[in-house]
Amino acid sequence: MSKNKDEILLFKRKISAKSPYLQYEQALRIALFAHYQNYEKFKAANTLFDNFPIFSEALHVQLDAIGALGILFEKYNVPFVKNNCKSYAKLSDNITQICEICIADELKMILVYDELLDFCSDKEDIEDTFYRLQALSCNELLPNFRTFVYKDMKNHQSNDNTFSQNQLLEKFNEFGTLANNISNGNIDSQKINSILGSLNLSMLSGAVLGALGTVFTKEMGKEDTEEKT
Repeated sequence: MSKNKDEILLFKRKISAKSPYLQYEQALRIALFAHYQNYEKFKAANTLFDNFPIFSEALHVQLDAIGALGILFEKYNVPFVKNNCKSYAKLSDNITQICEICIADELKMILVYDELLDFCSDKEDIEDTFYRLQALSCNELLPNFRTFVYKDMKNHQSNDNTFSQNQLLEKFNEFGTLANNISNGNIDSQKINSILGSLNLSMLSGAVLGALGTVFTKEMGKEDTEEKT
């Protein structure tokens, strides 16, 4: 399959003046490509674990998202994005590790939509669809994966571990609050730092921590900009 003209930008998920497409068109293309990536990931996981419910449900969410974006592509006559993501869907054979990666990916999707929404404020239907898809990550997918990982950690937690099960549940609830705050634009670096500082970091994979690090870096950059203005 031939590559998309803007494939590098699609992978970077960045709006660029060098793109052959208008900004709102780029936003649509980035969103669709991101959901293609998630679709292929969930499809591979669903096959690997024989239609495991959490992946089957996530797969249907991605199909609905792709369909919703497809309607906008047709309305605005935007060239469709080629799905070149299948070859990148390489997964671990550990279901918990995959769910940890999914947590990281959903946090990143929330941030992606935060950025894309800035480029479609004059297109009410695109803006509405982006908000709805962001809400799916925040209110459906992220909690599902977070709950699965928490239950798995709880099952493997020894009674004498200083980081108790109640503390672990509290921290996962904080991650949910963090994601909600990100989507509402109500987040600050002190809150992120507080969560990271009080969590036993060995309990989470590098993928999750990397996603949170991205959030933290982005917020710190906002603060630096505000201080200079």
